[in-house]
Amino acid sequence: MAERVWRPRVLVLPMAAAVIVGLVAFKLSQPPQQRSAAMLDERRPAPKFLALDSQNELLKFERYLGRQEVLLIFFDGEAGADRDPVLLRTRQQFPELKRRGVQVVGVSAAIPQYNRQAMERGGKFPFPLLSDPEFLIHRLWGRYDEDRLETQTGVFWIDRAGQVAWSGKSPQPAVDLDRVLPPLKESSSSEVK
Repeated sequence: MAERVWRPRVLVLPMAAAVIVGLVAFKLSQPPQQRSAAMLDERRPAPKFLALDSQNELLKFERYLGRQEVLLIFFDGEAGADRDPVLLRTRQQFPELKRRGVQVVGVSAAIPQYNRQAMERGGKFPFPLLSDPEFLIHRLWGRYDEDRLETQTGVFWIDRAGQVAWSGKSPQPAVDLDRVLPPLKESSSSEVK
């Protein structure tokens, strides 16, 4: 009769299973950790929509997606485009944005007539101002507060691939406008506040 030789590889499978069970038990025993901001910065395709511009022309937002970077600004239509600090700053810096190939689009709940009146008061905007009086676009982009029944402002940066940062069920607005817009020149910084 042949003598049996001890083979350590027989123990590999049971040892691996024991290590895996131990790691799972350890992980389950730890308190849940908060997700980091980097983990929350998920990118998905930007929601598409149709809207009327200030000339009552129907504009498809998707015409800009996948071709260039897009700066989408939700502004306060009640105050008017001519009084919105973000729109005014963007208009001032538009030549630099255009040079970089960035398309700017503004959206508010104001009807096209009110956007035209704002431009008559404060000057034209070199980018489209779109109307969303039924809040469909605001809801799609997470800019409508259902509890207060009011719109919210916000700025979204959409990359060349048509992707935007998401958090939860809707796109995540840019937190720091200075990271999105080019820096202001010293001579003009006092004008836009």
